[in-house]
Amino acid sequence: MAIRFLRAVWRVRLKVHAPASEQGITLLEVVIAVVIIGFILVTASQFLHLVTTGSKASVADPGGYIAGQEVVDRINLFFNTIAKDFRMAKEVMNEEGELTLSFPDGSEVIYAVEDGEDGKEVWRNNAKVIWGVTSVEIHCNENELSVSLSVPGNGTDRQYTLFVTGRNTRKR
Repeated sequence: MAIRFLRAVWRVRLKVHAPASEQGITLLEVVIAVVIIGFILVTASQFLHLVTTGSKASVADPGGYIAGQEVVDRINLFFNTIAKDFRMAKEVMNEEGELTLSFPDGSEVIYAVEDGEDGKEVWRNNAKVIWGVTSVEIHCNENELSVSLSVPGNGTDRQYTLFVTGRNTRKR
């Protein structure tokens, strides 16, 4: 009977003590893992900071124009706005230097191209939306609008172009 008891205790003891590979991790392993993860995170954050500040930095050419990410962001916003306005317009009137869009509710949006202090400027209902560009061309046919902008860069101008097809637009 005592032998059976010892054998039972021995079996329980064997079950309690798992092999070394299944016992878990040590404090040293946890510290090493935290240091490696911290190093990776610091390196990644420094890289992302470098990328974002480098892409947002404005690059000035000898003429004093700014041609950086901020200008590209303004151009994208302008292109999105004029495309939406053109698609929603009921009638379009294109005169030299001015594009007038009439909407079904009777309201109008006027885009005007003017010479400014630092190049060409585009105004939308008396609010300046684009400035510091070397050229602006707005062409309108029956149901098509094309807008082309030139932005000074390092030695050469960068071209940005938008083509839009209107839905129910009529030219006046």
